[in-house]
Amino acid sequence: MTKNLFASILFWGLGVTVSWAGPIFQPISAFPAGPLGPENGTLLRHSDGFFYGASKSGGAFGNGCIYRVSSTGQVTALVHFTGSAGLVRGRRPQAGLADDGTGVLWGTTFQGGAGNSGDGFGTVFRFNPATNDFTSVVEFTGTGGFAKGSFPQAGLVPDGAGQLWGTTSAGGAGGHGTVFRVNPSNLVFSTVLDFTGSAGANRGRNPLGTLVHDGAGVLWGTTSEGGSGGNGTVFSIDRGTGSLTTRVDFTGTSGNFVGSGPAAALRAGVDGIWWGTTQGGGALGFGTIFSYKVGGGLFTKIAEFTGTGGTLPGRAPCSPLAGDGQGNYFGTTNSGGAGNSGTVFRVDGTTLAVNSVQAFTGSAGSTPGMTPHAGLVSDEAGSLWGVTTGGGLAGQGTIYKINALSGLYTPVTDFVRTLGAAPGSNPTAGLMTGPDGRLWGVTESGGAANAGTLYTVNPVTGIMQGVLQFTGVDGPAKGAGPAAELVDDGTGHFWGTTAAGGANDLGVIFKINALTKVYTVVVEFAGPNGRNPSGSLVADGAGHFWGTTSEGGSGLRGSLFKVAIASGLLTTVVHFTGTT
Repeated sequence: MTKNLFASILFWGLGVTVSWAGPIFQPISAFPAGPLGPENGTLLRHSDGFFYGASKSGGAFGNGCIYRVSSTGQVTALVHFTGSAGLVRGRRPQAGLADDGTGVLWGTTFQGGAGNSGDGFGTVFRFNPATNDFTSVVEFTGTGGFAKGSFPQAGLVPDGAGQLWGTTSAGGAGGHGTVFRVNPSNLVFSTVLDFTGSAGANRGRNPLGTLVHDGAGVLWGTTSEGGSGGNGTVFSIDRGTGSLTTRVDFTGTSGNFVGSGPAAALRAGVDGIWWGTTQGGGALGFGTIFSYKVGGGLFTKIAEFTGTGGTLPGRAPCSPLAGDGQGNYFGTTNSGGAGNSGTVFRVDGTTLAVNSVQAFTGSAGSTPGMTPHAGLVSDEAGSLWGVTTGGGLAGQGTIYKINALSGLYTPVTDFVRTLGAAPGSNPTAGLMTGPDGRLWGVTESGGAANAGTLYTVNPVTGIMQGVLQFTGVDGPAKGAGPAAELVDDGTGHFWGTTAAGGANDLGVIFKINALTKVYTVVVEFAGPNGRNPSGSLVADGAGHFWGTTSEGGSGLRGSLFKVAIASGLLTTVVHFTGTT
């Protein structure tokens, strides 16, 4: 009897359902790809109690993703960008998200979209976390076209009158970047102005920081280049007329407006004062903190950073300052500090005293993380939360929080290549049934060290569970790159091989107790006895597993070996010699 069968697959993270007739394929579970390398994307605290952010890489397609962080540090990837085509067009979001006032989140991607035949000129998107609905609203078109502009690095900001404003770092009539606005109600896009470089009506180029609305109809921002000295500018834009006024032309290492290359959004203070940072300039060229008072146009250099030591360790601040509600402002530097991995600093808004709060320590240490591009955000419970682009356990960045009063640093979680109960990617081997009925398998990569993982699947519920993550050349689970299926030795152990890892990074033979999950390295290949075992082991029924290595051995062409199940003793039976 023939029946028309209709299957429906839900594209994970995209919220799109596709149905067709034919045999039913039922995906049981998936290796969820997580965010990596968050760039300038300061976390957004949403009314639903979660933090939301965007990462420039990672995700199911390697183009970045939108993710959510719970108060306990659990990270969930929600949207996976698909590049220049597909359902979620966009690539490499580098800025934080903005709430349009209705709970819908808006953001930009640096590349992607259908704006050209290559990587795309970038996009503006919206995402509703309540419904998982995603829309690519604008796809930029470069120096001309309907949506002039390219490569937006800044996020969007509401102007208080129902519009969202943003900038592109390049494109527009002169190729210096643009200012644009989008109506979130009807999605109408308008280019407001084109920057004009070192001269002209709209001096400045390459705006990187998100615009800020002052609540009185004026938007404020910076350009990282251009202006009369080529060191960047501070500008304001009248919301009604769209006209730009250049307030500051930075002068580099000295002069009236010390600093260069401002990359962060300005921070509104009290009494009409704006606070900001520059990536460069100052006596040592390591960046500055400044303030600008609107009444009278008073510019004040607050402090200069001093690199890996000195009175104010840190270098290249590129994130906006965040207030703690007590009159202090916190910020981060991209590098500098004792380990040259970046710092957290604090400015007293009354006395203008600046001090270093923490120095990041890279992949380990008491304050893991490095290159914190993004700013901090308050959780309204006395802590400021932030992300780092690198460092942490897997070198892919961290989420951390700082106690605003004590300066205490707390690591929250590490970004890894995959998320979920069963981390891992690229499973190339089949599954084996364990003594409890669960299916066992390995992934060739993924996990915290990107060395692969071992996992189980419940065949009834489809629930995946991570058993271990391989740790490479050392650590508790030496080995990397398992590519062959596991084999059962009949005594409650599964055996397998990894193509790399172990003390010599030439591969290992391992076994794991299926009940206790105790992992044992049986053999670490050394070269003369073979290297790079990538095939499955085979039992001979006489107490040995047999296998091959694709390289090594006395002839350097690989080997045929056997390993005693009882003792773990390896015997090389054949050394392959090539053509002779």
